[in-house]
Amino acid sequence: MPAMTRAARRARSAAVFFAVLGLLAGCTGARVPQSPSHADGFLQGCESARADAGLPTYFMHDPVRMATDPDYAAGWQHGYQFCLIEALRLNRMDDFD
Repeated sequence: MPAMTRAARRARSAAVFFAVLGLLAGCTGARVPQSPSHADGFLQGCESARADAGLPTYFMHDPVRMATDPDYAAGWQHGYQFCLIEALRLNRMDDFD
């Protein structure tokens, strides 16, 4: 079997990450509805974690919303914490090329 390219490994890792994310979301039991503001914050926090880990994306942070919208701020923190470890792992895999 030929060696996987960096892009193929990253795509496989991302697919596994999102599959696990989907499974975890299904295991939460009673679902607590999240506001659209919390969802925005979560996505931006996740992208920020990926950027801090050295992956090719952008740090996303809205300082006005962080100061004035508690749902956005909580979502950003949740997203950042949730995605940071996986993003660091993905970036470390590239060191072995």
